[in-house]
Amino acid sequence: MQFSLPRRSLIASCVLAATLASAARADTITLADGKTFDNVTILTETLKEVSFKQDGKNKTVPSETVASIQYKKKPKLVDQADSSANEGDINGALTVLEIYVGGLIDGSGKESMAWAPAYAMQRLVELNGSIGDAEGVIEAANRLIANAKDSRYLPGAYLSKASALYDGKQVPEALAAIAELRKLIETQNLSQRWKLEVDLAEALADSSLSASKRRARVIEIAGLAGKDFPTVASRARVAEGESYIEGENKDFAKAIAIFRALTADPTADAPTLAGAYTGLGDCLFSAAIDLQKANQNSTAAFTETVDTYMRVVVLYPEQVRYRAKSMYLAARAFEFLGDETSKTRARGLYRSVIREYKESTWAGEARKQMGI
Repeated sequence: MQFSLPRRSLIASCVLAATLASAARADTITLADGKTFDNVTILTETLKEVSFKQDGKNKTVPSETVASIQYKKKPKLVDQADSSANEGDINGALTVLEIYVGGLIDGSGKESMAWAPAYAMQRLVELNGSIGDAEGVIEAANRLIANAKDSRYLPGAYLSKASALYDGKQVPEALAAIAELRKLIETQNLSQRWKLEVDLAEALADSSLSASKRRARVIEIAGLAGKDFPTVASRARVAEGESYIEGENKDFAKAIAIFRALTADPTADAPTLAGAYTGLGDCLFSAAIDLQKANQNSTAAFTETVDTYMRVVVLYPEQVRYRAKSMYLAARAFEFLGDETSKTRARGLYRSVIREYKESTWAGEARKQMGI
């Protein structure tokens, strides 16, 4: 026996199905100020603008204002790689992305989605960074720089390269990468946002600056960024907070005020939040140590320290610069709590640091704590 819908109902059902299918395929653009463009189809992404189709019309938005794009439809290999990364298989994701990108570069592969190749190259930068592979970051950034010269990801690739070089104590090379980006900004007449990004990167990489001079510089950058470029301003404020807990003349009260404000800022991005929670953890850890030295009850202080560092460990897995440190210091705070459960958790975190960030300074410290 067969059943049939009335013609009008059948048409309505088809329209509904088509609408749902269209929505399922729609992309979403999120801007730095929190505004979103929903139900769009990304067309191209260049140094200066992202073009997309919405409601049958072609539109654009300046690239420097884009915080993220959620793609509902990706090339098969890219989608497979992102799924693997989301499931924690970073090495598997890297392998698949290398196959995809390598095929495009050597000409054996083709791609109809204009934005996808540069996105895949940027994911290689991000994923290498998420496992603390500085050499992998540099290699992936160099490939993007060489093969995606008009991508919106290009400035970020230079910054990631500079950061990886700096973390590897290659300061002159890091400053050289920053200088290359500054030249690109000038020749391409890019937005003020990128000029401020370069100024911030240079202030952080220049080891000749004292804590007070670095603080003055990042405060200036934060002021210039203001509400127009909130992610730059907030990351500059992280650096300001960090400057108060460097050197001999520490001011934990000022640092805590800055870090707490940043953690409550709805416009703060993942690097900012990871940095703010790590800095706040550092302040709390110092206060807990002082309580213990004064033979006062420090249990609540060390517990808050652990909770703060573990936010970074759990919520910001790709922010390796902060996550490895937070993982190690959370373990140290657990040890200071002293009970057997906390000691077990400390050992687990030490093992995680050694396994996930084996080449890092924090892995070396963890090995010392475990006597291996």
